[in-house]
Amino acid sequence: VMAKAVEDTAFYRYLRLTSLNEVGGDPAGFGISVAAFHGANQSRARHRPHCLVATSTHDSKRGEDLRARIDVLSEAPELWNESLLRWAGWAELYLGDTESGPAPSRNDIWLLFQTLVGLWPAEVPHAQERESLRRRVQDYMRKAVREAKRHTSWVCPDQAYEEALSRYVDAVLRPGQPNPFVDELQRFTARIAPWGFRNSLAQVALKLTVPGVPDLYQGCEQWNFSLVDPDNRRPVDFGHLARSLAEIQAQCRDGLPPATLWQQLLARMADGRIKQLVTWRLLQLRQRWPELFRDGSYQPLPLEGPAAEHAAAFLRVHDSRAVLVVAARLTYALCGGNESSWTPAVWSGTQVRTAEAAIVRRWGRWRHWLTGRDLPAGADGEAFELQPVFAGAAGLPFAVLVADASGAAA
Repeated sequence: VMAKAVEDTAFYRYLRLTSLNEVGGDPAGFGISVAAFHGANQSRARHRPHCLVATSTHDSKRGEDLRARIDVLSEAPELWNESLLRWAGWAELYLGDTESGPAPSRNDIWLLFQTLVGLWPAEVPHAQERESLRRRVQDYMRKAVREAKRHTSWVCPDQAYEEALSRYVDAVLRPGQPNPFVDELQRFTARIAPWGFRNSLAQVALKLTVPGVPDLYQGCEQWNFSLVDPDNRRPVDFGHLARSLAEIQAQCRDGLPPATLWQQLLARMADGRIKQLVTWRLLQLRQRWPELFRDGSYQPLPLEGPAAEHAAAFLRVHDSRAVLVVAARLTYALCGGNESSWTPAVWSGTQVRTAEAAIVRRWGRWRHWLTGRDLPAGADGEAFELQPVFAGAAGLPFAVLVADASGAAA
């Protein structure tokens, strides 16, 4: 009943924000509060500390990074609405006529546009890549409208409707110039993609540090912009991933990435290597301190200040070892969509709540695990502020700090 009625029917009809329509998800709820996030992690640590923590599987409706980008639309409703109306107006010429009315339906167009925004590359695709995208979208939309069962279905396919849908997709994604739809889609994607990448990187950091056993679906070491099966079961180029990792590792003396490498990868986030570096470095931490991540406690660190709702912070502690994690959220809204505002200054005045700051100061010094930068915990009575935390994070949307009871960085 869940699979066929909800996941394979309702999830293709109720499309307010398609990133919510994931297996095990609830499209009626737009995320959860930071307090609820902490509560779920505390419950997992207490009752199911070794359960699987997955963000993509063979059965995902959308890849983890595609969902992370679509999430940005919820922070920019005015921009999205304006773009949507303009695109739909341009594409009206391509609507077909069927016995049941214009095709595709407005709901299916709404699904198509969200899919394109989530899937389209941040950098202009070459002709072969663009043709591959067109074929993938065609296959996806045919499956989606059949699953929705409103105008066609697997049992009783409506050839006229499906052909009208196919012509519509071909028209909006046609190769060559002029194509104002694709040009505008490219500009829009380039504008929101950096914020989607930040969502993805913060998600990686959380998955690899919260209670539970993290699962990496094949190919997700780098960006995963796959759609529902069979798209998410395409062959993975493991040779490319291995070569890319080896090149990254060769630049990391003693396993620590230099500042120049972070600068280089942040400037080229679209190629996916930054996600691979973050994943590898955090897996190193789990390998070094397995007991902490297997059996360590989970301590929420509530925040206060002007940007308190834009981050989640917590401690993992086991014996004398501790890991402090701060992950940014809703960064598009935090910076007003302005890339130049993404600096440590955006966290000015935001800090760990005074009562919990004393817990952080039990360890005299912290070190950024991904950059090697030291961060003093401060003296008694001092606030533990996020601005210096993110100042040492090399532009990443999260910080993972390690320490030990003696105050010496681990």
